[in-house]
Amino acid sequence: MVRRAGIDPLSVGYVEFHGTGTIAGDPTEMRSVTNVFANGQPRNTDLLIGSVKSNVGHGEAAAGIMSFIKTMLVFQKKVVPPHIGVKTKLNPALPEDLDRKGIIIPLKATPWERSNDNKRLAMVNNFGAAGGNTAIILEEATPRPRIGDDTRPAHPITISAKTPFSLQENLKRLVDFIETRPDVSIADLSYTLSSRKMHYNYRVSVLASSLKEAAALLRPHIEIALEQLPISSKQAPVAFAFTGQGTFYNGIGAHLYRDSKPFREQLDRLDGIAQRQKFPSFLPIINSTCSTTDTLSVSIHLAIVCVEIALTRLWASLGVKPSVVIGHSLGEYAALNAAGVFSDSDTVFLVGTRATLLETKLTSHTHGMLSVRASHENVLKAADGISFEVACINGPEEIVVGSSVADLEDLAAVLGKVGYRTVKLNVPHAYHTSQMDILANDFVKLTSAVVCKPPRIPVISPLYSKVLTANIDVGYLAKATRETVDYVGGLSAAWASDVLTTSNIWIEIGHHPCCVSFITKTLSETRLAIPTLHRDQNNWTTLGKAVTTLYNAGLSIDWIEYSLPFEKALRLVDTPTYSWNSKNYWIQYSGDWNLTKGQALSDSIFTKAMTQTVKGFRTTSIHEIRSETYTPSIAKLVTESDMTDPELKEVIEGHAMNNYGVASSVSSRIFICLWHCSFSDTQ
Repeated sequence: MVRRAGIDPLSVGYVEFHGTGTIAGDPTEMRSVTNVFANGQPRNTDLLIGSVKSNVGHGEAAAGIMSFIKTMLVFQKKVVPPHIGVKTKLNPALPEDLDRKGIIIPLKATPWERSNDNKRLAMVNNFGAAGGNTAIILEEATPRPRIGDDTRPAHPITISAKTPFSLQENLKRLVDFIETRPDVSIADLSYTLSSRKMHYNYRVSVLASSLKEAAALLRPHIEIALEQLPISSKQAPVAFAFTGQGTFYNGIGAHLYRDSKPFREQLDRLDGIAQRQKFPSFLPIINSTCSTTDTLSVSIHLAIVCVEIALTRLWASLGVKPSVVIGHSLGEYAALNAAGVFSDSDTVFLVGTRATLLETKLTSHTHGMLSVRASHENVLKAADGISFEVACINGPEEIVVGSSVADLEDLAAVLGKVGYRTVKLNVPHAYHTSQMDILANDFVKLTSAVVCKPPRIPVISPLYSKVLTANIDVGYLAKATRETVDYVGGLSAAWASDVLTTSNIWIEIGHHPCCVSFITKTLSETRLAIPTLHRDQNNWTTLGKAVTTLYNAGLSIDWIEYSLPFEKALRLVDTPTYSWNSKNYWIQYSGDWNLTKGQALSDSIFTKAMTQTVKGFRTTSIHEIRSETYTPSIAKLVTESDMTDPELKEVIEGHAMNNYGVASSVSSRIFICLWHCSFSDTQ
């Protein structure tokens, strides 16, 4: 078998024996091992042999895994621990020529160093109580070189436990470790703690750019760890809010596109779909190879929606999926894609067609949009007859209006005088106003062949101010382009119908946060609302903040997937072990754990404590009658005997090992059978 595996038996340098110390087992195991790994041919190195049972005992069902763990530690520590079970000499039944064969049972710690020429090999040999024999040969891993660099500027540091006490102690250990190991890479530490650890219900996570910052952020949690509540075992529902055109900028998703292969593949695929449909490539917007001035509106719209589709898939790969979606203006296309209403190809076609119509049917910058921090009623009162239309109702005190450029300037001046803050949006048209009337018929005509499926999850409609579960088509999109985006109405309707509750967690899917503000202002009881990207931050920093926040809120994050783009540049760190909340749950044994433990019966105090006082009928071997049953032909008695009674000593010691009595099941059965036969003879 060894040779079929392509292994030279003489290259195995260490064997972890089953090694129970028995007269028959040890020599048999030794002969079988030496016949294979020391078969008379010269070895380049000695064959080291050991058994973990001499250190920690048998382990019963855990014996095999203990042997495996010990062998892995032998690889890691590069030393074979001493065989401490030998008091005077080795088992006399072992072969006497072990030294001649190059076999060593180390009685002191023996180095087992890595060789530059050959990999170290070790075998674990283990027997099962049912007669099974399992052997496994382990080969040391070849250290793999670091490939590339982890370019993320900040890293999640996660720590968790099953109890508040263990969480506090784990935090202490981790902070002490960080402060005493300045040589550790924070990227490696983050990878080890997040991707290669189990995660429990008491948890803390921070985002840090250095070890010093990590220690500073973790230290306050030590004091409050005992007061922390566990996360719920039930995952909170997640709602996705998709951003509209809003604050567009070049380079949206650029860092993710550079580093994350799955994210890049999604955008490359969507860009390929766009080009096959004769739309321009939007990738120059992603990688910032074009300027804002020469960017076509078609490319901008495609870039925004396709980045949102790719972000949705990225969140899904991290284990986060929405239970409800809402889109703001252009973001509705990505929201409906996420709900399964439109395929990727159809979504790209719809967005590209709409953008092309905007570009060909309308003249840019004749109309515009103005964000106003005031309610519709207050703006009407202050407008003093200036013409405008309400394009978006984003919050109770936040609307967007659209009109001609001249009217917008007059309106901004008037509103500014009465104290309302206004911001002119960087958009070429007045979306969701009468300027869009010219598009509706052509849009429906050009997109009538698009297949619309029922949504897989509820869709909150800012157009109709209700939750939609059916009847969404291209006509809906044509109306949504023209009519007011009533974001407040949609959110309020979803809240009233219990589609949204206080348990919902919101994630904004888009290039810059806008909707999280609208949500928290409209639904004041919102538990949590976080963005995915931010124009003024590295993509990984914003995403890192999001995943650490979600982790603390109880969501299960696929940390392996999160670190996957940089896995070849990362290494494991030997971090502090889990701090168990150890307690004793056993009755301390009063023997000496050797074969002489049977002689505890000679201890008068022990005997007195263990022997029951039995009243009534009693003999040397029968101490208590448990039940009696009599019929005309059969008399049946069930009796109980105390095996610790000194009067049974001679019976027990009738089956002895090394001159000490052993109460085996066989001797007990024989005793019972003999007594039963004697009883029957008296009838």
